[in-house]
Amino acid sequence: MGEILLARQSDLPGLERYVVLKKVLPHLAADPEFLSRFLDETRVSLSLNHGNIVQVYEVGQVEGQYFMAMEYVEGMDLREVLQVLKARGQRVPEPIALYILNEVAKGLAYAHERKGNDGQPLRIVHRDVSPANLLLSADGQVKVTDFGVAKAASRLSVSLPGKLVGKVYYMSPEQVSGGLCDHRSDIFSLGVVAFEMLAGRRPFEGDSEVAVIESVRRCEPPDLAEAAPWVSPSLAAIIARALARDPNDRYQDMHEFQQAINAYMLQ
Repeated sequence: MGEILLARQSDLPGLERYVVLKKVLPHLAADPEFLSRFLDETRVSLSLNHGNIVQVYEVGQVEGQYFMAMEYVEGMDLREVLQVLKARGQRVPEPIALYILNEVAKGLAYAHERKGNDGQPLRIVHRDVSPANLLLSADGQVKVTDFGVAKAASRLSVSLPGKLVGKVYYMSPEQVSGGLCDHRSDIFSLGVVAFEMLAGRRPFEGDSEVAVIESVRRCEPPDLAEAAPWVSPSLAAIIARALARDPNDRYQDMHEFQQAINAYMLQ
């Protein structure tokens, strides 16, 4: 979205906090499509207030430059954690992976069910649920960030048909095919993240972006219990349902996915 900075906000003497500033660079602000996307992100983000979603404090314009002030989460994103673990030949321990999944599901369930001031559903779909957009704080909080490509009823602009937005490794089959995406697409993406945390590898691979897209479109992920023998068949089945090719065969909402995870944890 442009330049990202860590800043210190001080409204009153002795009252200050660190925030993340997203600044739209002048040449990008002159691009109507880019500016529309930025305004879309601010509109979606400002409508969300949940402990598992990075909070947006302020949006404004100074001397013609648009900015967004967001919550600073001190820690790492899940992508960085996975990279460190892979370099060490390790993977995310199952209890921690399930905790992260549960927390992310809470935030996304809230976003999916959010209503506008008129009482109508906003129908928010994140569309870029991936390790880079899942922040893990030093004190154990898990937060979803970057609604820059989110789909919502309140969007000012509309994505072009067939135009891919997001990270292809984590997209749903309907998303890579340029089809309509609802909240069940986010469930699929979270299933991909779950597979990667538990197995130490992604379910869809390829030697090029085109090959990855084709792998996702075919949607024939390996059996998690076979790819990672340390994962129980019952947990593998939970993740496999999230990764169903047909959205109607997946969990129909994040609460249902959470219930399956919680039931497994209580066994």
